[in-house]
Amino acid sequence: RYEDIGGDGSDSRRYVWSTHPDYSCEFSVGSGNDGEWYFRTVGGTAHSDNSGPIVTDGLWHHVVTIWDRDADKAFYYHDGVLRDSPSTSGSSDDLSVSTGFHIGDYRDGNGGRNFDGYIDDVAVFDHALTAAEVRNLYRGASPQDLDDLRTIRDALKANMIAYYAFEEAGNAGLANKAPGATGGNASWT
Repeated sequence: RYEDIGGDGSDSRRYVWSTHPDYSCEFSVGSGNDGEWYFRTVGGTAHSDNSGPIVTDGLWHHVVTIWDRDADKAFYYHDGVLRDSPSTSGSSDDLSVSTGFHIGDYRDGNGGRNFDGYIDDVAVFDHALTAAEVRNLYRGASPQDLDDLRTIRDALKANMIAYYAFEEAGNAGLANKAPGATGGNASWT
């Protein structure tokens, strides 16, 4: 949920997430409040789009970016709807090597391009989600909600490698809550 919390204006590109040290996968809200996604492969081939949609102050949005190497496609979903799915032009490289994942800032992690607003429920999966899986996550409860989960959500939980609910205060809210997770806890910077 983008919102100028401090009333002091926002950075021109506000990153919801970015990988570190290389920007192999990013999503930001641009200077015109347009959603922008970006993928970069080992070979340096970049795939991006910043055409939106407009992200309105004060409203929650669900965003998903997917890199499907086997299909040579990238996907960007906004509020459960596929916005873009460009071919990656036969560049079936792996994504650029990343050792970290910045939530609310870009790859340098220096606060220069902070997201201004609220971020909740961030998950990373070990496979390319289908359109049905994305819609189910958008329409339903959190993937960690153990009550009344549909079959597809149970299957997704098995493929979740990181999940941050940000519900608890302090470091407890930074624990990786993916089922069976043995590491990957977040830290404040």
